[in-house]
Amino acid sequence: MVKDLKLPTMTPLDPETMKEIRCRNNWHIHHKQVQVLICVAGRGWYQEWGKEAVEMTPGTVIAIPAEVKHWHGAAKDSWFQHLTYHKDVQEGASNEWCEPVTDEEYDRLDFAKVK
Repeated sequence: MVKDLKLPTMTPLDPETMKEIRCRNNWHIHHKQVQVLICVAGRGWYQEWGKEAVEMTPGTVIAIPAEVKHWHGAAKDSWFQHLTYHKDVQEGASNEWCEPVTDEEYDRLDFAKVK
């Protein structure tokens, strides 16, 4: 028997996210929407403002609550490919792009722990 499934409100998947070694986006905030990251290849990082970075490897899924300042990108020794989509998108949803992740911030990540 086939049942109708009610899927959450979400925007289309974004396949643009193939990042070269050390490539990363700026700190940013998704207002009135949850962003979901799915690592599909390579190795990368996700970090929320004021928290430790989290390694992303194939199969890692991270749901980022609305209004959380964060960044994501490739490891210093690996390219990184991930899919993104937004769910629970509310009226007036937007993205706010903030300052770059500096080389100093990026280079502080503890790469030795994640080999």
